[in-house]
Amino acid sequence: MTASPRRPGDTAVPINIGEEWPPFLILLCLTLLFLAQTPAVQPVAQLLCVFGGIVGLVATVAVCRGFAENIGRAFWKAPTLLLFLLVAYTTYRYFTTPPIYSLLATTDLLRVYGGALAYFACAYILGSSRQLGRLVIGIAVFAVFVAFADFGKFGSTGINNAAHVENTSVLGLHMTVGGFLAMLLPVVAAFAFLPDGDDRQRLVSQLVFLVIGFALILARSRSAWLAGVASLLVVGALFGALALRERWRRGTEPKRSRRGEHPVARLLNSPFLWVGLGLTVLIVGGGLSGILTQRSEAVRAVLTGNITGGAVTFQSRLNSWRAALLMIREKPRVGYGLGGYMVEQGKWTHIGDETIQVLNKGTGHQNRAHSFYLQWGVDSGLVGLFLHIAFVVAWFMAMLRGFAVAPSPERRAFAIGAMGAVAAGAVDAIASPMYQMHGTYALWLAWMGIGLGALRADPPRQGISLAFSKGENIAPSDDHPAIGSPSPILDWVGAALLGAGSAVLCLLLADRIIAEGAKKPPGAFRVVQVPYVSEIRPGTRIVFKALYTDENGVDRPTLPGTQWEVYAAEDVLKAPGAGFIRLDGVRASAYGTGNSQSHAGLLLVPPPGTKAPAITVFGVYRDDYGRVYRKAATVAVRADAPEIVPYRFPGER
Repeated sequence: MTASPRRPGDTAVPINIGEEWPPFLILLCLTLLFLAQTPAVQPVAQLLCVFGGIVGLVATVAVCRGFAENIGRAFWKAPTLLLFLLVAYTTYRYFTTPPIYSLLATTDLLRVYGGALAYFACAYILGSSRQLGRLVIGIAVFAVFVAFADFGKFGSTGINNAAHVENTSVLGLHMTVGGFLAMLLPVVAAFAFLPDGDDRQRLVSQLVFLVIGFALILARSRSAWLAGVASLLVVGALFGALALRERWRRGTEPKRSRRGEHPVARLLNSPFLWVGLGLTVLIVGGGLSGILTQRSEAVRAVLTGNITGGAVTFQSRLNSWRAALLMIREKPRVGYGLGGYMVEQGKWTHIGDETIQVLNKGTGHQNRAHSFYLQWGVDSGLVGLFLHIAFVVAWFMAMLRGFAVAPSPERRAFAIGAMGAVAAGAVDAIASPMYQMHGTYALWLAWMGIGLGALRADPPRQGISLAFSKGENIAPSDDHPAIGSPSPILDWVGAALLGAGSAVLCLLLADRIIAEGAKKPPGAFRVVQVPYVSEIRPGTRIVFKALYTDENGVDRPTLPGTQWEVYAAEDVLKAPGAGFIRLDGVRASAYGTGNSQSHAGLLLVPPPGTKAPAITVFGVYRDDYGRVYRKAATVAVRADAPEIVPYRFPGER
């Protein structure tokens, strides 16, 4: 994470402005994209941040002084070609998505474009260790700033009860900062525990590791905790593989001790010991032990198979995942279209916002699948999911081939850290909704680009240059080789198999849900009139209410997600005041808890003089297993019907 050392005979480090500015511009663009997903930023400003970040990345590519590798050859490498196919397919799905989803589809398209540009800029523009180091240091400085800002919020809130700590950060939700820190943690660890690295560099990295690790725990994002642990295991395994490779090359020759210390002294000098002790002191002294205990209960319950006990948030996620799998099975090939899950999910989950509200006013995380893979599978189909998984797998396989022979220890650390960062993002994306957001997704792909860039040797240093014009797109010289091109056939086969395997797994899980439902008795769905009458006078307000009780006798919500079909005269359908209503005025805060739930209602007022002899309303409902219920209620419309007192809603006068 430090600049390249001076070469022998250098009297001063050459100043190359063409080399200095790209990392800072990329960092600025990533920052803008993160601001675009911060709730404190106004919607108009969020849109400007998205466009500013993407335009900035385009400008970085357009005015760079040359690419670090011949782009013609790089295009045929598995990761780059698969990413290009993913971008092309996303563009195709954008133009074939139903127009009703247009706003959400545009947002998703920009997310994919921003991530691809971040990948390309980091992989093929940042050609030197100095540039890679400046970008990573910039991300680390930004993370430390976020960490200390969140420390201040934690201190001002109080720690007498862990539940008092809000799930907020200067970046917005705790899931945003959790994913951001989880991806950075293995990169810092790669330098903090780099064998035989520069002592000053290692010490600084260890201090940053403590800050990032403490802030990650404070973020209270359980998916990010698991991602951080997984990424550190990846870093440790890669360092272990390097040690075994080095030992095999030395044969039976014993390794020379670095300082000839006694084993006890060597243990006391171990960075692992002091970093571990430091985190322990910060957790206990900072009052985070209660948070760890409280937030880990759900994880422990799930890991022990007790899904229904003490894991309400996991039940909610499980409900969303089941719905996403059933939606994938219904439209497996190309999906619902970009943004389709957020609009249609209520028909399967019966939580979140109603379709019309999402289209007119937007929605929040309650309408996301809390799994990047499943939501992307619903939106883009199994074709899109295949391309994404294959791209990530091909990248990992390319990195596994190249990290051990990276041209310098510093670049090897960059490569190992990037692999840990991408692994963290891959794990966090299983249960986090933040990878549908521009900043988190762009940073995830930026780490992939940094990893590929780390597998090259440094190009020759240049002198002062003020020209920002685009240079020759030439391949690096033989003295500075790039990654082997084209990719070996095993990379293609492995990427294709795992991509296809993920698609097949989704279908198998969906079939399992449906098979499980076939063994369960059906629930009871009905549509009732409020007030319960068989006939009404014209001008009287009548409400049709949808109710559902599952096979266990538990009342379940029917709003959102109940679909209505009305059969009556045209003047009834166009009567003022008709539409969806929330009868009890209570939004369900948790899924399947037995608390008061919200029920869908359809209010109709047959106008005076209507020609409709009757009003028939059908309600259509889906349960947890995708089974469809369709029930009807009919009310006659007669001028001489008994007068009734219209139903009044809570709080209505």
